[in-house]
Amino acid sequence: MHIDFFLTDADYIVIDNKPVIRLFGKTEKGESVIVKDDLFKPYLYVIPIISVKEAKKTISDLELFDKNNVQVIIDSIEIVKKEVDGKSQEILKIFTQTPNDIQRLKDIIKGLDFITSIREFDIAFHKQYLFDNGFSPMTWFSVDGHILGEDSYADFVVIASNIKPKISKSIPKLKIMAFDIETMQTKEDIKEILMLSVATNTGLKKVFSHGKSTFEHSEPVKDEKAIIERFKECIITEKPDFIVGYNSDSFDFTIIKERADKYRIRLDIGMAGQLLTIQKRGMTSAAITKGFVHIDLYQFVFRIMRTTLKSETLTLDNVASELIGEKKLDVDFDKMYDDWKNKRDMKDSARYNLHDSVITLKLAEKILTNISALSKLTGLVPFDSSRSTYGQFVESFAMKKAAQLDVVIPNRPLSDEISNRMEQAPIEGAFVATPRAGLHKNIAVFDFRSLYPSIIVSHNIDPFTFNCSCCKGNPKNKVHGFSYSFCTKKHGFVPTIVEELVMGRYDIKKRMKSLDILSEEYSRLDMDQYAMKTVSNAFYGYLGFAGSRWYKRESAESVTAFGRDYIHKTIAIAENLGFDVLYGDTDSLFLRTDKNIDDILNTFLRDVNKILPGIMELEYEGHFKSGLFVSKKTGTGGAKKKYALLDDKGNMKIRGFEKVRRDWSHLARNTQEVVLQLVLSDKKDEAVSLVKKTILNLKGGKVDLESLIIFNQLTRAIEKYTQKGPHVSAAIRARVAGIDIVPGMVIPYIITKGSGSISSRAVYAPFAKNYDPDYYINKQIMPTTLRILEAVGVSEDELLGKSKQSGLFSFSKK
Repeated sequence: MHIDFFLTDADYIVIDNKPVIRLFGKTEKGESVIVKDDLFKPYLYVIPIISVKEAKKTISDLELFDKNNVQVIIDSIEIVKKEVDGKSQEILKIFTQTPNDIQRLKDIIKGLDFITSIREFDIAFHKQYLFDNGFSPMTWFSVDGHILGEDSYADFVVIASNIKPKISKSIPKLKIMAFDIETMQTKEDIKEILMLSVATNTGLKKVFSHGKSTFEHSEPVKDEKAIIERFKECIITEKPDFIVGYNSDSFDFTIIKERADKYRIRLDIGMAGQLLTIQKRGMTSAAITKGFVHIDLYQFVFRIMRTTLKSETLTLDNVASELIGEKKLDVDFDKMYDDWKNKRDMKDSARYNLHDSVITLKLAEKILTNISALSKLTGLVPFDSSRSTYGQFVESFAMKKAAQLDVVIPNRPLSDEISNRMEQAPIEGAFVATPRAGLHKNIAVFDFRSLYPSIIVSHNIDPFTFNCSCCKGNPKNKVHGFSYSFCTKKHGFVPTIVEELVMGRYDIKKRMKSLDILSEEYSRLDMDQYAMKTVSNAFYGYLGFAGSRWYKRESAESVTAFGRDYIHKTIAIAENLGFDVLYGDTDSLFLRTDKNIDDILNTFLRDVNKILPGIMELEYEGHFKSGLFVSKKTGTGGAKKKYALLDDKGNMKIRGFEKVRRDWSHLARNTQEVVLQLVLSDKKDEAVSLVKKTILNLKGGKVDLESLIIFNQLTRAIEKYTQKGPHVSAAIRARVAGIDIVPGMVIPYIITKGSGSISSRAVYAPFAKNYDPDYYINKQIMPTTLRILEAVGVSEDELLGKSKQSGLFSFSKK
């Protein structure tokens, strides 16, 4: 038979001592399918110092036994030509019977004196399969094969005889099932499930509860065991492509599995009937439902999206409110437990529970497009993409491209090597020209397009083009300020694949200009270009990351060195043309001129771009009618990376101010934002009046507690803090009061009235009854507004009423 299917997940199993790749997906008709391929063989590469023919014969003649005296059988050995560490050479490709044999074989032969290196033994078998075949998850495939009759939750299973990618822009209607549980602590360290809700994008809405409920979507069941069983039945019946939750790795699925184990319920909820497994991943865990892919949205939000969000804490309530404009419902948990215990109607609790699943579903529909684009680009299946770091995205993309370009992948560094790398001195960063403090008018801003990726490409920066012998002594590609250089003859692997990302993104953005921004095609391309931007921008950091396969400290160091050199040269050109350089920061330049900007704009860009090599380019970002640069806290000159701009339409661009930080209260940040807007609009007196009024309201106790909450994250267990800051002290008090406090939590607290240190008066926000006005005036409002107003000539005494007309705003500082 022949089918087309959309790939959503992959793994492998071993049957009768033979590895079988499993590809999970969906057909054009919406049927769930498992495609099995048993033709791919596990392998590793051996790089010998003797001739490959001699090495092949020697290894073929060996009887290989592991440390347990179990023989490892070599299936076959091939001589192949590959690029190894920047050089093309013949090496050995050794195939074994099972993936487990690869590690055993490597351990046996690593001591042979004619072998210099063993490669690609540390890559998961199913990833090796995807990379080698050029298969990308979240894309279409055509399969020829025959249907296999076996017990499976998929609609059918196919044994493939031929698989190939299919070019298609369409994306099938993927079924998403969101779920959420509500629990009560019935005994010490035991959480019992009171209800569980599910919501799908095909219209299903259910709440399974072992309590009375007249809520229209409720399905009352006998007990907690029945809740879990109904959830399992729901998954098997609905066959969702994605099962999504929010913090479901650490909470929902972990509790469900613990309770299922208590009742001896088999949670075989994978597409192939596999059991739910909780896999430890460093400090975190991951719940695996193979085939019906489990996505914990919190993991992706925390690892990738958090730097772009305004939310102080990454709760479902805050993130959903910001991204989809919906919030959780209010609920009284004490009443929920009391209603359940006394067998009263739990309809309000059921409504709350289902609403959590509904907003999780809507959040998934938005976020899964990002995860899908990153999967397609990097070769990671969505399960991994949703839990990956920037470095892992870069590494997977590089490994995928290495397979396509016949480049042998470097080994993952061992722990000792990582430790040695981490002991190196920090790499010198970008050049930042000291800003000119004050309020300025008529500002033109310029940016280097994709600065660090374009430097990598234009200067051929790669671990294996570094100080090449063929260009020795040639100053053409010498790193400014260092003695080393990069090859000018052979293009390196890293710049080759970074160029593909950079130019691919530019092409996509050009295509997007001709599309309706509300069209499905525009949305899909936008996700694709953003994925390319994400990975390309992370390459510089990956080159200097201690755990990198393609690590080269000098390469990362060279990127920033070239960046510093070009910003210096650009500043010199600007000054020669009569621009007043207000500020230069990494890849941006802020210029002021009294001349007509259009008269010299083209000349400036032409002169700069003339000196830039390769794909490097300086672009004009735009004109701003005013800009504010504040002074340093100590010393002279302006503060780096801290400015605010106002464009011709009245929109503000803010960098570095407390407004964009989460460890300041809403009152402080919101006051600062309004002050910035007023100052940039030449309304200094109104800004001063606003600050004075805010101070007066604080002194008079007229400010609501919610606007005074400060947020800070616990980066480790409370017991490991030697210095207990306000958030740690507040967390300790919260734990004593029965709040579950764990590392990684963002602690909301308020500084209350009383004597003693600030930390001793930090109270977990829900428990706070008052606030200390002097603290919020001196430590929140004044720090966030004074430096702005000082830039336009307003003194601290004027703000605090300590000039001639003191009295109303006069108070002591503590």
